[in-house]
Amino acid sequence: MAAFTIRRKLALWYSLMLMLFLCAGFTLVYFITKNTLLEQSRINVEKDALTVADEVKNYRGRFLIDMDDAQEQRLTGGLLYALYDPDGKWIDGRRVLWMDDIPVEYNTRLIEHDGAEWFVLDQNAYPYGYADSVGYIRVLLPLESVYSVLNKLLITGIAAFLPCILIAGAGGLFIAGRALAPVKKITDAAKTIEKGNLSGRIDLYGGKDEVGELAATFNNMAAGLQKAFDREARFTSDVSHELRTPVTVILAHAEEALDNTDAESAMHALRVIRKKGIQMQNMISAMLTLARGNKEPERQRVDLSLITEDAASEAQANAAGITVEKDIEPGIVLMGDQLLLIRLIVNLLDNAVRYNRQDGHIKVVLRAESGRALLTVSDNGRGIAPEDLPHIFERFYRADKARSGEGSGLGLAIVEWIVAAHKGTVSVESAPGQYTRFTVSLPVV
Repeated sequence: MAAFTIRRKLALWYSLMLMLFLCAGFTLVYFITKNTLLEQSRINVEKDALTVADEVKNYRGRFLIDMDDAQEQRLTGGLLYALYDPDGKWIDGRRVLWMDDIPVEYNTRLIEHDGAEWFVLDQNAYPYGYADSVGYIRVLLPLESVYSVLNKLLITGIAAFLPCILIAGAGGLFIAGRALAPVKKITDAAKTIEKGNLSGRIDLYGGKDEVGELAATFNNMAAGLQKAFDREARFTSDVSHELRTPVTVILAHAEEALDNTDAESAMHALRVIRKKGIQMQNMISAMLTLARGNKEPERQRVDLSLITEDAASEAQANAAGITVEKDIEPGIVLMGDQLLLIRLIVNLLDNAVRYNRQDGHIKVVLRAESGRALLTVSDNGRGIAPEDLPHIFERFYRADKARSGEGSGLGLAIVEWIVAAHKGTVSVESAPGQYTRFTVSLPVV
């Protein structure tokens, strides 16, 4: 048995709702039509009773209904009429016998006889020239024609009902199928992703409704997942590659120290091991910092001028042969994570020192402009080649391949993440052999 899908449920809902509206609408039309026909029949009975009463005349001492053929044709079809004396004895007119037994009531009323309904009206007869009633007129109108019209209306409604429901069901299936087509595509794309292929997408064909919005959100989510998995795969590959070299060096020198009894050689091996251990420690620390990328940094008031001054002074103390010039505007405060902001400045300065010349120069400038703090760190070192500029913020990317053993290759990636986490921007300008300038813009309080 086929599954009772949402598409079928919607089609059934459309059909049931249409059935309900059709039934309600037809019932309303039926009773309005019935009441209208009955009201018109009642009016006709009262009008015809007046017409017949006006034709009661005295012929040689006997009261009769004097109507010609033309007058009778103007009466409602099927009308029965009769004249009775005050004692209820029939005098004249077209009648059936059972109408003589109807109780006299001077108003229009509905009666039933042998399963058929009739309108009945009794009305006093006042012939021309007579002030007193000479009897009463009784008119009867069969309602067979009214119910004949209603029966035809009922048959027509029933005959039209089934095709309308079938059309509604087919239309409901079609509309629901069109409306839910993106859901099927979402399911197929999800199954594709479930199999490990993150390239699955949904072709929207410009859909702007709620389902189209869901499909667009799914595509954005899938694209984000693909980027995240690609990034993590690349990160894992880069980490394994970057750690493999220092681990190999450490093991090799450890073996050398164990096999060599010479104290000087053992000390050399230990120094190399220590250096590579520090390099690995820095790399792991950097990776842990980047691992926080999905977490919102802490927010507190940070004196950016103060921490920039301290970081520049420390860089000057540790950078032998390199001068550090400071031009820092005091009192620049922003909301952010102080430890991360210190790491941001230190990484930029460390990069400027590492890739500078022996007697190089570094300039640190901090200014507040238009509600933002502008931090510039520039050096007159070797610079960055134009083909390397688009990649310097990538993890483990080194513009100088000959110096791949220095640093973790994560410093500028951390800078970019910290800046983005503080709703800022970072840019770089460089000319090979001349200068490199990093500019960071951050919102201030």
